[in-house]
Amino acid sequence: MEPEVIFEIGDRVTRGPDWEWKHQGGRDPAGTVIGIESDGWVEVRWDIGDVNVYRTPTCSEPATDLIHLRDAADAPPSLTGQASDDDLVLTKATQGRLIGFGGLAGSGKSTAADVLVADGWKRIKFADPLKNMLRSFYITAGLSFDEVERRIEGDLKEEEDDFLLGRTPRQAMQNLGDAWGRMSIHVDLWTEAWRSAVLKAFSEGLNVVTDDVRYQNEVNTVRSLGGLVYRIERGVQFVTKGSHPSEKLEFNPDAVLLNNSEPGEFADKVRRIFL
Repeated sequence: MEPEVIFEIGDRVTRGPDWEWKHQGGRDPAGTVIGIESDGWVEVRWDIGDVNVYRTPTCSEPATDLIHLRDAADAPPSLTGQASDDDLVLTKATQGRLIGFGGLAGSGKSTAADVLVADGWKRIKFADPLKNMLRSFYITAGLSFDEVERRIEGDLKEEEDDFLLGRTPRQAMQNLGDAWGRMSIHVDLWTEAWRSAVLKAFSEGLNVVTDDVRYQNEVNTVRSLGGLVYRIERGVQFVTKGSHPSEKLEFNPDAVLLNNSEPGEFADKVRRIFL
């Protein structure tokens, strides 16, 4: 006997009342059904990129792991991955402004963020934890502060490094961020650490800017805290596009900010728009 069809390919879903799969799907879970198995299990691709299969009331292990997203408004927050009432009260009471910038290397992300930092905003990068991990590695190896910072943020970031056995600091950070953090631990490892840091900044009355938005789940996290994401675009002669997944910029911004001027003029443009 064929199982009753509850979901169809293309349906939008979120967590249901029998959910027991912890953090799959991310903090604000929403996904799309991409497959129906013969025994009634449903395959879902979550918006953050995860793919997994889940139980339905008519599958071989009956349970309601999923509900249609259109039904989520009537479900308790704890079943749909929404923030608790206490979280919402805290966020509303202490909410500062939040802006995220993304773009290719050389597009002007740091220039834009520098303008806001100069006005008292706090810069919190998604990559701060992994950069600090690499800093600890170099400090343990005996490098001075200046030698470390030249590798993390300066002129040696793209240079092959003897301490990394011929790899560049950028490659080391990319592998920490993606292969180790996003793939081996959890796709939301860095976004959840960033969320915690941003909420702390909000509680201190600070506005926050991040200038390293690269993935859609990072965009989703910025928006979940009331922020907006801008992709900065600049002429091809000024930017560098790499082959690493973090440099593909496969996300949908809230708006595009064009940078067709010198750094000083672009900084003035940012001031007019955001300050």
